[in-house]
Amino acid sequence: MTIRQLRTDFSRRHWRSFEVKNLTLEVATPLNISAWGDLESLEMSAGEKVINFDLDLLQREAGELASRKISGLQTSPGKKILIVPKNWKKLGATEIEKRELLKESIRF
Repeated sequence: MTIRQLRTDFSRRHWRSFEVKNLTLEVATPLNISAWGDLESLEMSAGEKVINFDLDLLQREAGELASRKISGLQTSPGKKILIVPKNWKKLGATEIEKRELLKESIRF
């Protein structure tokens, strides 16, 4: 399974996308995927499950296409992960940071 998130400007000349690829999900796995900011980073969680996936980052700006493929990523049980490219303008060479975030539990 592949999930794509795309952000574009009005002219459609400048765009950015995340492609979460090679997902294999069991029935009733609570997968959550969301983008932060101007599609600057990607947040994922899968409850207590570990899900393996690959990620393609793509950006077209000023007529140039930049891309980056990252293989062998996985979610962390009971946590959210945040994937952040340090510099979208140098996507091919920039550091890609993966942070684990604690999930907030709200009880009433």
